[in-house]
Amino acid sequence: MHMSQLQTASTTAQPQYRPFFTIIIHLTAIYSSQHQWLHCRIIIGSHGYTTMFQRLKRTWPLLLLWLDLIYSFILNIVASISLEQTPASQNGLPVSPDIAFSWLQVIANGGMVLTLSFAFSILLQLNRAMQQHQAWPMTPVRISALLIVLAFSLPAWWQWLWALWALAHGQMVVEWHNLRYLIVSILLLYPACLCLHLLWIRHRQHKNIDDSDNFIQPAGNQPPY
Repeated sequence: MHMSQLQTASTTAQPQYRPFFTIIIHLTAIYSSQHQWLHCRIIIGSHGYTTMFQRLKRTWPLLLLWLDLIYSFILNIVASISLEQTPASQNGLPVSPDIAFSWLQVIANGGMVLTLSFAFSILLQLNRAMQQHQAWPMTPVRISALLIVLAFSLPAWWQWLWALWALAHGQMVVEWHNLRYLIVSILLLYPACLCLHLLWIRHRQHKNIDDSDNFIQPAGNQPPY
């Protein structure tokens, strides 16, 4: 009777421990799956950050210039809304033509900001295509956008050349105390350099493709020797 009681107790004790082992197995599987998912997320995230860094390495001056354009446009709107510097008549009301002309200036500046934002976006597309070694066909819209970028940046080169010439002759023509104006004037040199550099890369890629196409010819088109 004693041995039969022990066997009965052991058989009744086994089902009590089975849910515990089942929970441990499920927790282990969940932990391994979560670990694999986290490892994949880390790899994908690091690759994404690397790609983003490679893109920002060339384009951060454009982003700073664009933010300065937006900031200047906001200041222009605030100055147009403010009536402190608007001359007032005898009854204390502002003169309406001044308000109208100030808002015309805001509209013109807004159009310039939109145009440059579109041109910068096209330049960023060209930069992304060249980094990924993709074909980037020229269209009239893209050519116009790149010409806008050059028209926006090339005058800064001309002015800086004259400024350096004047500095070499002892004339102080640079406002060193206004850091924002100085930084923006230096950043204005970059869009033309980036545009011309990317166009040169695109020209070299297309030239290599054309050379490879001319080198690999069908057997029927090969010239006789």
